[in-house]
Amino acid sequence: MVMNGLKQGVHCPTRLKACLDHFIVKSACMTETFVFDELTDHSPILLMFQNCNINKNNNNQSYNRRKIVNFEGVKKDLAKETWSTLYSTSDANLAAQTLTTSLQKIIKKNATINMLQKKSLPLKPWITSGIVKSIRKRDKIHKQVKKHSNNIELRQKYIKYRNLLRKLIKKLKYEYYNNQLKMNNGNIKNTWNIIKDFCNIKNNKSPSNELLKIKSNTKDSLDYINNFFTSVGPNIASTTLQKLACQENELATKSRSNQLPLNSMAVYPTNPREILDVICNLKSKCASGYDDISTSKYMRHFMITPNKTGQKKEDVLELKNGIAEVYAPLHDYPE
Repeated sequence: MVMNGLKQGVHCPTRLKACLDHFIVKSACMTETFVFDELTDHSPILLMFQNCNINKNNNNQSYNRRKIVNFEGVKKDLAKETWSTLYSTSDANLAAQTLTTSLQKIIKKNATINMLQKKSLPLKPWITSGIVKSIRKRDKIHKQVKKHSNNIELRQKYIKYRNLLRKLIKKLKYEYYNNQLKMNNGNIKNTWNIIKDFCNIKNNKSPSNELLKIKSNTKDSLDYINNFFTSVGPNIASTTLQKLACQENELATKSRSNQLPLNSMAVYPTNPREILDVICNLKSKCASGYDDISTSKYMRHFMITPNKTGQKKEDVLELKNGIAEVYAPLHDYPE
């Protein structure tokens, strides 16, 4: 851990006398850990950073800046360095830290950051400096074609160069997004952001506060919104039944089919026949559920008698217009 710049954040027992919960920290800031009383079998832990400034707008891809290192100056400074502090210490960790710090100081001393001109900046992350030069050359040839519109050879040269450049840009774009998806494999949020960027989908979300101003007060606005969304399903269902000119039970009976298309899902309305099928497929020798009503009592209530083998059940219930006849309450049947 120390070799990778990591350090342990928890030094107290978190479960009885054992330390089973950990914070792995990589930061130069001072840290402090709090272990609270046990709520479950593990104690809650809290990690606090002291004097830690988090820059939320940090962008690692700075296209308008270029860092140039003068390696000749680095060589001269390395030759002048005596490394006396490095050789005088016997601690390997301290020696490694001293060496890293010295190298970073020398590189920073001989490095300069140049601001690039706007015309030199890449338009997209997958656009390289060579592609930018090719785009300028394409535009230059296009201007020549406009001036000499009767030059067929020049026009053919422009079309060929334009098509070749277009294929190359598409190839670089696909490779860039493919690499981004592989790098963010398992991170759903970043994956969706990459897909939206590839499809050029912009999230122009309107503030939700506007919904609270539909009516005169907040309560009436919320009731109106809830009524709207809860009535979407019933309205679609009633409209569908009116178009088909049938009832819900008739539609459920007609829509039953064993030959459904692949990769499809449909939710059919529940009818008495479906409930009866579920009861028929219950196992007769099973423990009762939360309601403390056994399967045999259900079967006697609906007059369903399992056969001797117990694998199939015969339905002797009479249905009238799709409605099951209930002969007696469940509690009247003994176990």
